[in-house]
Amino acid sequence: MIRDFSDVRSRLKNQPRLTVCAVAANDVAVLELLYDAYRLGIADAIAIGDEAAICKILDAKAWKFPLEIIDRKDPVQAAQLGVRLIRQGRATVLIKGLINSSSFLREILEDVRAHVPAAFLSHLAVFEIPDVGRLIFSTDGGLEIAPQLAGKRRILENSLSAMHQLGYISPKVAVLTANEAINPDMPATIDASELVEAWRQGDFPNSVIEGPITMDVALSRYAAKRKGIVSRVSGEVDLLLMPNIEAGNISGKVLIYWAGAKMAGLVLGADY
Repeated sequence: MIRDFSDVRSRLKNQPRLTVCAVAANDVAVLELLYDAYRLGIADAIAIGDEAAICKILDAKAWKFPLEIIDRKDPVQAAQLGVRLIRQGRATVLIKGLINSSSFLREILEDVRAHVPAAFLSHLAVFEIPDVGRLIFSTDGGLEIAPQLAGKRRILENSLSAMHQLGYISPKVAVLTANEAINPDMPATIDASELVEAWRQGDFPNSVIEGPITMDVALSRYAAKRKGIVSRVSGEVDLLLMPNIEAGNISGKVLIYWAGAKMAGLVLGADY
């Protein structure tokens, strides 16, 4: 289990050095990330964006470190170049700056599908929430709009693969719905029950999956006990599988702006 983002940084220090490419990088938060990654010995950096604006921020903050700056004032052109650098092997991590998320993701999708037509991309959000004591993962609040059962299978596979690579031995997963009972009028409950049945049959190894399950039961043992539900996931959930993009997006922003959470977003399923 990873407690917080400082644990992640500590692990990265012991890994091969990365090269991070930031697109539309004329943003204080993005440049601070690049500066900190270099200072901590985690990564070298490439910044694609408005060169004058980037240099102005660096000068104002007195951040001095080796940084390759490529002048591209148009955010979409910056994203296109960033994807090419990743594809060429000049960078290992691509991050988003001052560019609309849809535009950023569109460039990645078009590139990946051109090279691997069967690839399935999904979004995994990672939250550090005050007083929780561990990271909470949530999917998919950023890419797949209204996934059907087959899509949810691929989303779950992507997320579990990523978590296993992070060292999670058996992530606890809640397949979220608005009700714990299977209801033909609520397709998410049917999808949840079928995903759990697939897990019982041996799919999604090295995990514990429950659903349909409501958010209160997933997060609180008290809620589960009050409803008379016996659960191996309740109060210990690692991964929240959302029924659709709205649920993932809204819950994520509530965590950030009301609960003071920090969030890292990952795009999974690419071939690089």
